[in-house]
Amino acid sequence: IKVDERGRALFLVRDDETTRFDEPIPIEIKDINIGGVFMVCDYLFQEDDFVCIDIDLFIDYRLNAVVRILRVAKDEEGNIKGYGCEFQGLTASQEDYIGKYIYKAQFAQRQKALEAEEY
Repeated sequence: IKVDERGRALFLVRDDETTRFDEPIPIEIKDINIGGVFMVCDYLFQEDDFVCIDIDLFIDYRLNAVVRILRVAKDEEGNIKGYGCEFQGLTASQEDYIGKYIYKAQFAQRQKALEAEEY
């Protein structure tokens, strides 16, 4: 589902080498589903990087998860548009929160569409 959420990348693992960021890297989550996210950021990740991300899904719940970069999306000129990522090793509780978040976001989007039709 298309969203616009903020988050942070805390560290990455590339070729068995861990890089911890001095300051978390700001990320924007543009799409989320139970299997992963599409994120945008200024850092140059590579395919097969493992990244620990932190996203505020609800006011009282912060999702801390590891994602694997599956795809580096580029525009026609080769500029990076974002990263298609797959969640790694989510717990049942984390999957439940993601499902609830998606349901809530879909409901809000439907309500907004219905309100727009009324005017």
